[in-house]
Amino acid sequence: MTRKENDMKENGGPAFPQNDATVNRINNLDGMSLRDYFAGQALIALIGINDEDAKNTGMASHTAYCYADEMLKRRSE
Repeated sequence: MTRKENDMKENGGPAFPQNDATVNRINNLDGMSLRDYFAGQALIALIGINDEDAKNTGMASHTAYCYADEMLKRRSE
């Protein structure tokens, strides 16, 4: 499995894919993964919760990625 195929399977692929191949050749980056984007969106909501667990950055970031993983699972159903 190539790196790109593995990224698609594990992380949902790039969050904001670009059609312009020149951009990727210049910096050789695909940007953030869809998993990272989902986790960031979940983290915004978690930070807004008035809860001690949510204020703990380690717990909040772990929970955000749990939400992201679940969203990726549901997306592939």
